[in-house]
Amino acid sequence: MVKLGMIGLGHMARLVLNIWKESPDPKPHIVGVQVPPASLESARAYVDESVPVVDNLEDLLTLGPDVVMECATQGALRANGPEVLRRGRDLLVISNGALADEKLLDELREAARQGHARLLVPSGAVGGMGV
Repeated sequence: MVKLGMIGLGHMARLVLNIWKESPDPKPHIVGVQVPPASLESARAYVDESVPVVDNLEDLLTLGPDVVMECATQGALRANGPEVLRRGRDLLVISNGALADEKLLDELREAARQGHARLLVPSGAVGGMGV
């Protein structure tokens, strides 16, 4: 079973969680969600009590995800994406507009090589926001 960590708990992440809750098994096991410190209380109230909510990347990675899904902002991708990849976790990028920044894209690619991880960019992510 794939172990999934999530960065962010905004609109897109909540859509993903709602779909996940209703999906038949087998489905990824959500090992944790990372949010900014100011959002900890509201995030804990939203997610199932079995899903840890943390406020930093180190704590999220300690929970042992195989894949980290960035569902936050372009800034969160810049701040966390390279380290996720360097640490050997695959990274699923929802804020794919950030990849127009060639410097960031090159940094993510290099981090993926260093960590022997994959940078995953799903198609249609922006279109799904209207759901």
